[in-house]
Amino acid sequence: MGFTLIVSCNKWESNTLNLNLTSKQAFNIENQEFTITVFGYDELVADVPASVIVEKKIRCTQIPCKVNIDLPDNAQKLIKYTTHKGNDRYYLAIEWDSDGDGKWDIGIDYDQKFNVDIYTSKRQTVYLTQIKDYRFKGLNPHQ
Repeated sequence: MGFTLIVSCNKWESNTLNLNLTSKQAFNIENQEFTITVFGYDELVADVPASVIVEKKIRCTQIPCKVNIDLPDNAQKLIKYTTHKGNDRYYLAIEWDSDGDGKWDIGIDYDQKFNVDIYTSKRQTVYLTQIKDYRFKGLNPHQ
């Protein structure tokens, strides 16, 4: 699963998160469906799970592709464990099994510059990469 931190501020500029999913690699996409989840958490609360703000099934036949995710007006209220208004932070997770073998194999490319602002209406770029680390794919190379 690929994660990235999304910065927070006080007010939505738009209720839609507009993303360009792209890559410097070529992918052979057999399974065109994947999930993007936006999670929220309070930056001052430790040892509790983040809350799902929105989860969306996406269909892409090729990379690059454009994705629009509708965001709820009450995102901060959807965070289960919170101490104070304004401590909310958000991050994005991408789960994609592009070859249909039951294991995630495409995720966020953290080697590329990446900073998504959940509060802007501007289209933002997210770079994807092939996940090669066996720990993330759920495989044991020694079996």
